[in-house]
Amino acid sequence: MARGGLAPGQSGGTELPTDFREYAFHPDYRVGLVMFNLQPAAFAGANTSNNSSLAANALQSPFDAPIVNARYGSLGGRYDMEKWAFTGEAVFAVADQTAQAGEYFYHSREKAYVLNGTSLNQSGFLGWELDLGAEIKWDDQLHAGVKLGWFVPGDFYAFSNTETNATLKNIFAASATVGITF
Repeated sequence: MARGGLAPGQSGGTELPTDFREYAFHPDYRVGLVMFNLQPAAFAGANTSNNSSLAANALQSPFDAPIVNARYGSLGGRYDMEKWAFTGEAVFAVADQTAQAGEYFYHSREKAYVLNGTSLNQSGFLGWELDLGAEIKWDDQLHAGVKLGWFVPGDFYAFSNTETNATLKNIFAASATVGITF
């Protein structure tokens, strides 16, 4: 199965824009296990799992990384047997809009325009991901599965709005599911 798409980004400019549009796919539209589903930066600091006393707009969910500002493609497949199913998917993505030196850019996680006060331009490469999964249907009512993801972030994420870019590391994730059907 092959699929691709565009979730437009927000362009900036030398003047602070007064309006913005943001687009994100429905949360149930899943592309990759990590790239468009997890926000690793939100696992530390004020997030939904460790501080319920903060105002809602101050919280960040580590499980909320919508497809936004991206052109992406994925290629995957599913092999079904009597009780087992095996899945695989490869995802590649580039940014629709990037921060240019001396211009404002829309920071989708902060939901605000920010001035790029550096001499650096942001790279457009978001990265690639490889996911593998296995599911078992024990009987008509019980099923279980596991999915593994390996995300190699692109230089888009290295941009830190300073004169030096951040160092990036690969991200591994695992997801286990158990379901009962009545």
